[in-house]
Amino acid sequence: MPRLIILDSGVLGIITNPKSTSIESQKCKLWYRDLLEKVKILLYRKLLTMK
Repeated sequence: MPRLIILDSGVLGIITNPKSTSIESQKCKLWYRDLLEKVKILLYRKLLTMK
């Protein structure tokens, strides 16, 4: 079953704030980048199976 992940505004604020350089914000940015990469891979696989 597909899952929808909704990030709260606090997490998005940390990710999108370029002045934010703390360790926690760096971890959050890496986590978000990893999440986006996984989503791209899943979507690509889904497209391949639809053909």
